[in-house]
Amino acid sequence: MQQNKISIVLPCLNEADAIPNCIVNLLELERQLHQSSMQLEVLLVDDGSRDGSADLARKLMPQIKIIKHTKTRGYGSALKSGFQQATGAVVSMMDIDNTYHPSDILKLYLKLQNESLDLVIGYRAEDMGGFSSWRLFGNYLMRFFAKWLLNSGDMDICSGMRVMRQPLASELTQVKQDGFSYAIAMLEYAHSKGKKLGQIKIAYSQRLGQSKLNSLIEGVSHISLIFRFWISRILQ
Repeated sequence: MQQNKISIVLPCLNEADAIPNCIVNLLELERQLHQSSMQLEVLLVDDGSRDGSADLARKLMPQIKIIKHTKTRGYGSALKSGFQQATGAVVSMMDIDNTYHPSDILKLYLKLQNESLDLVIGYRAEDMGGFSSWRLFGNYLMRFFAKWLLNSGDMDICSGMRVMRQPLASELTQVKQDGFSYAIAMLEYAHSKGKKLGQIKIAYSQRLGQSKLNSLIEGVSHISLIFRFWISRILQ
């Protein structure tokens, strides 16, 4: 584990359309970190892509580390594979589809360090135009149930940009959810272990390429998981 290094894990499934723009922004983030004598480690977890995503990423950023799944195992599984191999003292995660801006990683990192937190979430700015009306409604609904049942406050429980300390990232590989609901399961695990959480507002943009998320199915899955965690808390 290197104290002056930030690792960023990028789950990837057929994201060739978005990779060039993402890599340009990651290289800029790398330059910014170097000015502060810090390093950036980028780990792309190819979750069974068939469009040459990993090869394109390596061509544009030769220093990138590629972790390959021979078949698609899910968003959460891809993140866990990346967390297992990250070597930075701070580990971050970000969707590669252009919805997030790598420069915001610095904002989350500074909040993590300055406030001695364990995990910082990027709170997606809903006025930036990145949400469809359906996704915006679903996000409100899930946050409502999480706030009501899990006392999560106004936390953006499904945000795909997060920064955490390496020990927590290592622990989160034990969380059993492998799909998109892993985002919520991460927070429930952190809550159960008494970790210090925070969030900070970030930009959120339209994605590039085709979404892999079925909003209706995943929405039902997420809300069901929230209720399961609520019941588990009651029974403890």
